[in-house]
Amino acid sequence: KSPAFIRRILANRFEQPTLRRAAALIAVNPQVIEELGKRYEIPQQRVVTYNCPPAWNPEPRGTELRAAIGVGPDTPVVLYHGGFSAHRGLEELLLAIRDARLAAAHLVFLGYGPLEGALRSAAADPALAGRVHVLKAVAPEALDRWVSGADVGMCTVLPSTLNHRISTPNKLFESLGAGVPVVASDFATMREILLGDQHFTRGYFDAAAILFNDHASTCAVGHDEYIGGPLKPKHLERHGRGGLREQRSRNTRDRGRNRIYLANMRITGGANRGHAHCVFAYAA
Repeated sequence: KSPAFIRRILANRFEQPTLRRAAALIAVNPQVIEELGKRYEIPQQRVVTYNCPPAWNPEPRGTELRAAIGVGPDTPVVLYHGGFSAHRGLEELLLAIRDARLAAAHLVFLGYGPLEGALRSAAADPALAGRVHVLKAVAPEALDRWVSGADVGMCTVLPSTLNHRISTPNKLFESLGAGVPVVASDFATMREILLGDQHFTRGYFDAAAILFNDHASTCAVGHDEYIGGPLKPKHLERHGRGGLREQRSRNTRDRGRNRIYLANMRITGGANRGHAHCVFAYAA
């Protein structure tokens, strides 16, 4: 990996000239646009398109996840799905599952990555009594049913880089789309999606979300609130699906605007007339 100052030099050399020529900026959340605006001159036309999955009704809930770990419908299941890599809160999850309040819960890691061996070693610890499971990733077209079998979805990115702090990971929307409550990192990007802001007429959970920081105790409290506390999954599922349907509708409109922008670039692109350019940028 290149040193940070090298990445910044390359970004300044290539990203700013490209942004000056761009007709529009499309980003995955408002914070990315805000950060790019601090660094560069950015186009006046800006579109936020959240990475929501296709519409799906998670009723009845999928049984694949529970069958894979050998538990019944009444066993509390906490799911982390995605990459097994550093700064994703995996170590904190392993500590949290040892909390006495989660003694009946099972923790599932579904995915792949460099920390798979460490997770499997931890899962073999007799002290965890077979309550931690490491499963291989499933096909994207089957993921929604597997996710819907959980009681809580974990979106536990640590605040180790700016790119993490302004992220909206796919697993956040995949869990919400499957009707599964989320314990998410306490970042502005995810807080606004879960609790509501000027971009959302209401939060997905109507202020019922539990937010996670980098302490295992907070993670355990979040699990406990969802699994054994006053927040009932059915209540959360209803709001999660409603909020996601609202955002899918917004995304559909935004995709239409994206097509208009690209058409405008082809028709009225000045010196670049007849060409449309797409640039993918992230904050390092």
